[in-house]
Amino acid sequence: MVDIMEDKLQIVRRWACRGNLKQFLTDMQPRIAPLGYTAEMSIDTIRCYRLVEKKSLMGLRKQYLKEPVMSIRRRNGTIEFQEADEQFVDVLASVAQVD
Repeated sequence: MVDIMEDKLQIVRRWACRGNLKQFLTDMQPRIAPLGYTAEMSIDTIRCYRLVEKKSLMGLRKQYLKEPVMSIRRRNGTIEFQEADEQFVDVLASVAQVD
């Protein structure tokens, strides 16, 4: 099981290494948004979140809670993954740009 996840992380790592983190975020965001995820960048880290819909008492307003699923960081020219949720890794690997 660990080998399968590592293989999927390697696919994402190759995708992320094609440019800088901002380019990766720009490419990744439209691919994960329809699947209920979002990502934000701060300095050298991309934080990815699962959007969970929370309805109000009478169902008139929707709110979205962000559950962290992964942090992607570039350090010394390498990509590091922190707090990787297995389901999100599957999603990223499935939408990864393959050349």
